[in-house]
Amino acid sequence: MDDADYRLIKPSDRDREIIQIISETILQSIGEISGKNDGHPKDIYISDEDAAELLMLLEKLLNDPTFQRKVGFVEAIAGRNGLLKQKLARVYFANSRGLGKSGTAGNIENEWRNFVNGYATLSFDKFISQERDILCATGFHPVVANLLLNMIFDTRDRIERHPESRKGSIVKAVDKTVNALRDRIVSPTFGKTIKLVNLSSVGIIVSDSATLFTTKDLNIAGTLSTLSGAALSLKKEGRR
Repeated sequence: MDDADYRLIKPSDRDREIIQIISETILQSIGEISGKNDGHPKDIYISDEDAAELLMLLEKLLNDPTFQRKVGFVEAIAGRNGLLKQKLARVYFANSRGLGKSGTAGNIENEWRNFVNGYATLSFDKFISQERDILCATGFHPVVANLLLNMIFDTRDRIERHPESRKGSIVKAVDKTVNALRDRIVSPTFGKTIKLVNLSSVGIIVSDSATLFTTKDLNIAGTLSTLSGAALSLKKEGRR
C-alpha cells in the first residue's frame, strides 16, 4: 500500500482524543501487562479524569450518524450474503473517496467487484502489516500498536474465514466499554481499573472505522479490523 494512502486517514478530533486516552492509558500500564496469553483479560489503571472524558467521547461516538453508517456497512458486509447485495455496492461507491463521481452501473459494479475480490483474498499476514500502519497512523504509540496486534491474532480465524457477524456486534463491543466506564465512575473500585480488552477492542474499532471509505486498500483493511475489534471483545467475554 502506498504511503499516500495513510496520509488520507483523517480521524475526527473526537476519534483522535479517544485513541490518545486509550493509547496513553495502556502505555502507562504496559509493564504490568503479562506477555502470556492465558485467556484472562487484564485490569489496568485509568484515572478518574480519563475515565470521565473517555465515557463522554464514546457516548458521542455511538450517537454519530457517520459512525453508525460505517458500522452498518461493516456489519452488512459480514452478514448473510452481504457481498452479494447490490445495495451495499451503491453504499460503498457513494461514500468512498477516490472512486470518482460517475456513478454509472458499470463503474459501481466494477469497483464493487474489486472490493469483493480484495476482501476475499487478503491474506492475514498482509492484513497485519496494513493494520500496524493504520494503528500508528491514527495515533497509537508503536508499543501499544504492537500489543493490539498481538491481541488481534486472537481473531485470526475470523479474518481468514470471514464468518458471518451478528447485527449490532460492533456497537455491543463499544457499549461494553461505555458500561464499564459508567460503573467505574459511579462506584470506582479500589484499584480504579478497567479491563484491557475493553479499551483495546474499542481502540481497534475507532482506529479502523476511521479508515473506512478512504482508499480501496484501506477500505478492506478497515472493514476486516473493525470486525476483529468486535470479535476480540466477544471472544474474550466468553473466556471469563
